[in-house]
Amino acid sequence: MAKENVTTHRLSCGVDDYGYINARIKAMRSNLLGRTEVERLLNAENLELLNSMLSGSEYGRDIKASEQKLAKGMRRLDVMEDGLKQNFIRTMAKIYSFLDGTPAELTGIILGHWDIFNFKTIIRGKYVDQSPAEIIQCLFFVGTFSREYLEKLAKKKDMKEVLDNIATSPMLPPRVAFDKYMVANDLMGIELLLEKSFYKNALNVCIQIGEDCEKTRRYLRSEIDIVNIMTCLRLSREDIDRAEALKFYIPGGVKFKQDDFTTLIAAGDVDKILSWVERMLLIKDGLAERVKLYRKLDDISIFERFFEVHILTELRSQAMGDPLGFNVLMSYLRLKYNELINLRIVLRAVEFGLPREIVNQELVFV
Repeated sequence: MAKENVTTHRLSCGVDDYGYINARIKAMRSNLLGRTEVERLLNAENLELLNSMLSGSEYGRDIKASEQKLAKGMRRLDVMEDGLKQNFIRTMAKIYSFLDGTPAELTGIILGHWDIFNFKTIIRGKYVDQSPAEIIQCLFFVGTFSREYLEKLAKKKDMKEVLDNIATSPMLPPRVAFDKYMVANDLMGIELLLEKSFYKNALNVCIQIGEDCEKTRRYLRSEIDIVNIMTCLRLSREDIDRAEALKFYIPGGVKFKQDDFTTLIAAGDVDKILSWVERMLLIKDGLAERVKLYRKLDDISIFERFFEVHILTELRSQAMGDPLGFNVLMSYLRLKYNELINLRIVLRAVEFGLPREIVNQELVFV
């Protein structure tokens, strides 16, 4: 079977001057919605009113463009979420348009995680027999692979054809690495292999670039720690042996080592894991409130947004300490995505009347 050519974004028309880049980014950051504005949106009586309130923001044009999908039977909630997503995609494309050189390479590394998200989305879609249109609707055209390539990938016959094509990329393992998971029909194994390959490749590429790359490596390694901690929290509630647990561990973090991972999972105690987090990562503010909510809801996922505060705070501190470095752009990329998550939470809160206690814990501001 012939393979599609792997096509990526071309980053050759911008600049590599951080003074210019960061001035553009700071202007874009001024458009982010603050706590007061988000809480005002949260008080909307219904989605129609919320839609009207957002029409005057930078999201207005994107939501309006998505409204044509209402005629195709899409719910108002889904239309507004699609508008938020299109705004995020458009914003990332705008950033790509004025980058070149090292800033472009580093941005490609960070946004490369969206490539893995898209590959996993396509593979999952094939696994559950979704139509190409359904799969494409879920994609984020933000990473380094082009929209055209991803849409062609979504139209492949099955998961095997998808893997045959994506395995031609140098950022991913060779095709043979997927074989044992394909034989076992192990979707989780395939996804883990993609995730691990992303971080391994990203960290290796960073070593080759220069000083700014070390900041990016530090960010990625901290992110790996958080991913491993969340995995540990989830697995601690499962009956799983050491060997099985180890396959979920992603190498490359700063502080959360393999021995910590297996020891804490074996302990099977969420409190011990959180105690480690408090001691080793020095994350304390707001932890007690999260633990109380966890006890009430019995839901590990409430810690994800708690760790997001930690990552955003670290990035903001680094950006303030080096206003002419890559940290300013790196911080904005994460802040913009956090705003997307905040607004999705607001949409659901307004539509379904979610308890304010839960909503307040999920919204993140720094």
